[in-house]
Amino acid sequence: MNDGFILVSLKEGHAPTGECVRKLRTVLPEAFPEDTFYFEAADIITQILNFGLPAQIDVRTVGYDRANNLSVARELRRRVAAIPGIADAHLQQEVDAPAFYATVDRTRAAQLGLNANTIATNINVSLSSSEQVTPNFWTDPKSGIPYYLAVQTPVCTENPIRCVYRKHCPGLLSEESAKLAL
Repeated sequence: MNDGFILVSLKEGHAPTGECVRKLRTVLPEAFPEDTFYFEAADIITQILNFGLPAQIDVRTVGYDRANNLSVARELRRRVAAIPGIADAHLQQEVDAPAFYATVDRTRAAQLGLNANTIATNINVSLSSSEQVTPNFWTDPKSGIPYYLAVQTPVCTENPIRCVYRKHCPGLLSEESAKLAL
């Protein structure tokens, strides 16, 4: 699973932005049916008013039965999508993505001035980007348009888990996790 952002720069005198978004909502899923597309608020004020959430309506399901939680979430998404005026109803969490579990040697990590949270954050940045951990924006002073600012580890040409392990966690993961990573 990979997340991506598409930045569209419109020329002076362009058609209304809403028309472009409506067209992209139709064209993108037709061209890429296996992917999910949604549009976040384009302006920084709405993004702030959303408290950093990608949508103005945020519904969460919580429980101990993962299969039931997913079933309830899918049903809620279906019902919300049926409400007139709702666009881009989707499940934010990717539930079928591969998982990576790391067992941290906390004693060794503490000797190096690290903790499990720091290690998890670094691994997360390496496997996705800083946008997933700490979204940052840079606003172009001339246009006033905010842009996501993200840091991402370059794609590794070999086993990506091995690259993450070697770069960020040498000596910190347990023997069992090291074997899985290698």
